[in-house]
Amino acid sequence: MRVAAVTGANGYLGSRISAKLEASGWRVLRLVRTPSVGDPWARHYEIREPIAGDLLDPAQLLVHAAYDFSVTSRTDIWATNVEGTRRLLAAAKEAGVRRTIVLSSMSA
Repeated sequence: MRVAAVTGANGYLGSRISAKLEASGWRVLRLVRTPSVGDPWARHYEIREPIAGDLLDPAQLLVHAAYDFSVTSRTDIWATNVEGTRRLLAAAKEAGVRRTIVLSSMSA
């Protein structure tokens, strides 16, 4: 089974990517702030929080489409979004994720 983890999967961009992946035969692990109760394919992910060791299991692909728009100063944007992305990429490498795509909307 091909598994793709998608951050921000409840947002516009992430939901569109998730739908396209599913239509192409991928199983999508949705990484979201508020996962649906009882959904084993939705996990809590917050860009500003430490990353759980098993967050990306069993994904072979990571699509990072999450961005925290609540921060506005350059310092806070860097600390939240840039450093959060670095943590996620390090976790993907550690978990053996084979392919990673990092993107954002035009607003980001």
